[in-house]
Amino acid sequence: MYHLPLIDPQSEYRRRREEWRSQAAQYAAQSERFSTWRGLIGLALLASAFGAWREWWTAGAILAPVAAFAVLAILHERLVRKQQAAERVAGYYERGLERVEGHWQGRGAAGEAFRDADHVYAEDLDLFGAGSLFELISAARTLPGEAMLADWLKAPASVEVALARQKAVEDLRDRIDLRQDLAMAGADARAELHAASLRGWGASAPVQFFSGAAALLPIAGAINLVAVIGWGLGWWPWRVPLLGVLIAVLLTWMSRAGISTVTAALGARPKDLALLGAVMRRLERETFGAARLIELRALLSGAASEIAYLQRLVELLDSGRNQMFAAPAFYLLWFPQFSWRIETWRRKNGEAMGRWIDAVAELEALASLSGFAFEHPAAVFPALRAEGSLFDAEGLAHPLIAESKAVPNDVRFGGEIRLVLISGSNMSGKSTLLRAVGLNSVLAWAGAPVRARALTVSALALGASIRATDSLLEGRSRFYAEILRLKQIQKLTAGERPVLFLLDELLSGTNSHDRAIGADNYLNGLVA
Repeated sequence: MYHLPLIDPQSEYRRRREEWRSQAAQYAAQSERFSTWRGLIGLALLASAFGAWREWWTAGAILAPVAAFAVLAILHERLVRKQQAAERVAGYYERGLERVEGHWQGRGAAGEAFRDADHVYAEDLDLFGAGSLFELISAARTLPGEAMLADWLKAPASVEVALARQKAVEDLRDRIDLRQDLAMAGADARAELHAASLRGWGASAPVQFFSGAAALLPIAGAINLVAVIGWGLGWWPWRVPLLGVLIAVLLTWMSRAGISTVTAALGARPKDLALLGAVMRRLERETFGAARLIELRALLSGAASEIAYLQRLVELLDSGRNQMFAAPAFYLLWFPQFSWRIETWRRKNGEAMGRWIDAVAELEALASLSGFAFEHPAAVFPALRAEGSLFDAEGLAHPLIAESKAVPNDVRFGGEIRLVLISGSNMSGKSTLLRAVGLNSVLAWAGAPVRARALTVSALALGASIRATDSLLEGRSRFYAEILRLKQIQKLTAGERPVLFLLDELLSGTNSHDRAIGADNYLNGLVA
């Protein structure tokens, strides 16, 4: 168990936010000047056009203002993009400050897609949803990255895996620039690539095109292009390009099965591939020290360029769907050619696609945990034990409560202490303490630091019944929902790990006499 170096994240985030705000303001001022110059050149263009119309000077006089306007337009567009990028980075650090200062609830990715009312502790401990642990931690830009982090929170890792993640998180903790670059990669949206479908596409059986398609399709497309150009220049009659139409019909028909399979199976939008490639390129440039990060970095060697090539192919294939380009695309065998090239890419790289996405997802999950570690410099990595049943914490605090407001407690059970009863008045924090124990256990076995001065915890199976709710849709009362959860927790005792059970107001949905008897029997059964 060891403390992370104490760095003030609030000061660092504030300094970076102000730097990027200042840079965005400079770009905005330059943009205003560019707008003024574009307006003046636009007036000069109108004046030169009017003069040419009145034959005061030659029409060639228009070329200079046209060229100047085009150059300024290009430079202005680049400047606007830089301003928008600077504003995005400033916003990134503003959100970081909100997390550090405790005003982050409802402003991040809540992970609603990962909510599971039947999970043995996720709903009770606020793992997902507005104001959840996932919203506080997640910085993933891809759906696989979010799913990987969600899986880590919903299932404890082995000691070996958790310790390897600790080393990786420690390595990543102070890499603020890396987390910034990952957050800013691609467009301002997360990629919706579905790892399972892409993995299935990559490992699927070869798509069958007709024999000789690799050579015949590009040759036929080039011949058709020359045929229509020659006809336009008057080199030969219209019958020559008409023959090209027949060739296009024949080869498209022969390729119909391959085109249909490739376009249906890929299911990846270019902007999603662009974001995935941008994340890969940034990770490829980083040099790591932790063993697991080195392994993941090696898995991504060369992946960014291959993904970029696939992205270009998908963009070109999609361009054939443009109504203005549909007829030329058909004539040039656009869909057969690029479907074949995508299939060729898949045969070369398809099996690696799943590994690449998983590596990116794991790196995103680790980067998310490292951001949490940086923003909570007083947090510590717990000591993890493979054997026994122990939870020994000093200064344990609820991870979702700001450090200025959280009340730390020493909590110890295990060994001879098999059961701890917490009593107190309403609003005294009993449920909050239960959730503090559960959430820090989740963090510990995900490989993250915990909100405590010190924590030693064994490999425990976690179960909680803190917030049982009824369901009109499923015809389930609150009492029945609690009974189902208690049954889930009891089933955990058949596993290899001792069970850490967190129960709040046990069997509160029945009368006091039956409740006392039932609670006594249930708790004795768990302790035994």
